[in-house]
Amino acid sequence: MEPAVFLPLLAAAILVAASASNVVLSPIAADKPCAAFVLIQGAQIPAERYVPLMQAIQQATPNLSLWMGSPDFQLNTPEPLVIGSGVSDILASMKSKGLNSTSCTLFIGGH
Repeated sequence: MEPAVFLPLLAAAILVAASASNVVLSPIAADKPCAAFVLIQGAQIPAERYVPLMQAIQQATPNLSLWMGSPDFQLNTPEPLVIGSGVSDILASMKSKGLNSTSCTLFIGGH
């Protein structure tokens, strides 16, 4: 591939990778049983589009201290080979914000 074609493609790939933005919502209530829900985005749907849904799920589960997270995959496509690392990234972000993973039930779902 010629440099005139390769370099713009490389720059575009770097911008797409840098624009990925994981979403983590801390629980609304801290004094309830802990749960964490990692929502895998649908193809071509950015993770931040799930924020209203994740907030609605938190509101609908007042009996839980519910963490919500959605990893944002490159090109907004959750390829099977990278879903595990996306879940791990979200859990690490949750832990850095205070999630106690030893006493928390984990749910993983997708769209």
